Amino acid sequence: AGFFETASDGVSMERIGGNTYIIAWSVVPRLKIALFRVVSPRSIPGTIASLRIAAFLLMLLSVAMMFLIIDFATRRMVNRLVTVMDGMRKVRAGDLSVSVEVGGDDEVAEMAHIFTEMVGKINSLIAEIKAEQELVTVTEIRAMQNQINAHFLYNVLGHIKFAALLEE
Repeated sequence: AGFFETASDGVSMERIGGNTYIIAWSVVPRLKIALFRVVSPRSIPGTIASLRIAAFLLMLLSVAMMFLIIDFATRRMVNRLVTVMDGMRKVRAGDLSVSVEVGGDDEVAEMAHIFTEMVGKINSLIAEIKAEQELVTVTEIRAMQNQINAHFLYNVLGHIKFAALLEE
């Protein structure tokens, strides 16, 4: 076996020209090459400081993104709830022509759908009550007309009888 098949990756500290260096290498057997990285230990604190700053900025950016996402979701949910509440206020004020439509398939959309169904049911019940009241009114008027007609007929027959008695 050749050098590249038996060599392994590694790290070593070496002194070159009075200075200490960290040497890291990685062997790529398929390409038959070795990659080397030589770094001065003095550059490590700067690298660590740069990594800390990058990590802090990344964390700050993540927090800002989460805030924006939460703000968007909250506003969307609250706006949809306000739409349903406005519909409820209109019904409370007597406007039964309200139909609340909000997009989505979550709890708020289901609540809006149920609310709209309830308003429709109230409207159909009111229509039924009106029809029943009209029927009751018509029936009462007919009953009164029948009473008046019977009373009128009785009075007419009474006058005919009285006229017949007078004329003998």
